[in-house]
Amino acid sequence: MSLKYTILKPIRAFRSIGVLIGIMIIFASLQFTLLQGCAGPSDPMSFNPPVSEIAAAVSAAGGYGGMVPLDGKMLERLFNVSSDSIDSFEAQIANVNIKAEEFAVIKLKSVSDAESVSEKLEMRISSQSESFKDYLPQEYYLISKHILKTKGMYVFYAVAQDPSAAEKAFDSFFED
Repeated sequence: MSLKYTILKPIRAFRSIGVLIGIMIIFASLQFTLLQGCAGPSDPMSFNPPVSEIAAAVSAAGGYGGMVPLDGKMLERLFNVSSDSIDSFEAQIANVNIKAEEFAVIKLKSVSDAESVSEKLEMRISSQSESFKDYLPQEYYLISKHILKTKGMYVFYAVAQDPSAAEKAFDSFFED
């Protein structure tokens, strides 16, 4: 074996390892960049899914059938929510007044209106609870396990047989 071969062999090995490490670093960086691009928004304020899509998913997941959609006047009359603070909404109530099932997906004009709109929906929940408490206890039970939450500019309210399924459908539009 020559002296030249003995000295260059470890250098070639280190160079190969260096190239391999460099390739691994580039691959890891590329993977991280691609995964960041696939991630959803970490800030619900930066994401604006259409209310109609959210409502369709909520309706399907919550098992809402035979529901009546509300217009702005009915929303204001039944839920006491003024259209002044609403950018867009979809709300539905049961087609008979012996059923408590209903839901609303409301996109606000300003996040500062979230507390006020939530309070008005709480008043609706309270009113419905009083109406059904002694009259139809099984419907009162549905009201007692309602969902009311906000995500950025969106307010979600649901009374259903399975409100957690409706909630999961709503939340799926805001997952990171």
